[in-house]
Amino acid sequence: MKGFRVETLEQLAGIAENRKAVLATVSDAGTEVRFPAAFIMNMNACRVLNMLRRGMWLYIPEKKQGKKGKKDDEI
Repeated sequence: MKGFRVETLEQLAGIAENRKAVLATVSDAGTEVRFPAAFIMNMNACRVLNMLRRGMWLYIPEKKQGKKGKKDDEI
């Protein structure tokens, strides 16, 4: 699930400090891959710039339903 769009290196650094991941568009085909933000901070500047231009979003994991959710569906 996508969060807000990362537009600056400063935003990316804040996400890395909080130990979060980002979704980055890595190819012209529009393939989005999840990376730890700290990993991207250690990449070559040209690659990071291209990822920011193509699109980078904060990754927010979807919450899993527990056993309680299954019981409600069965009734």
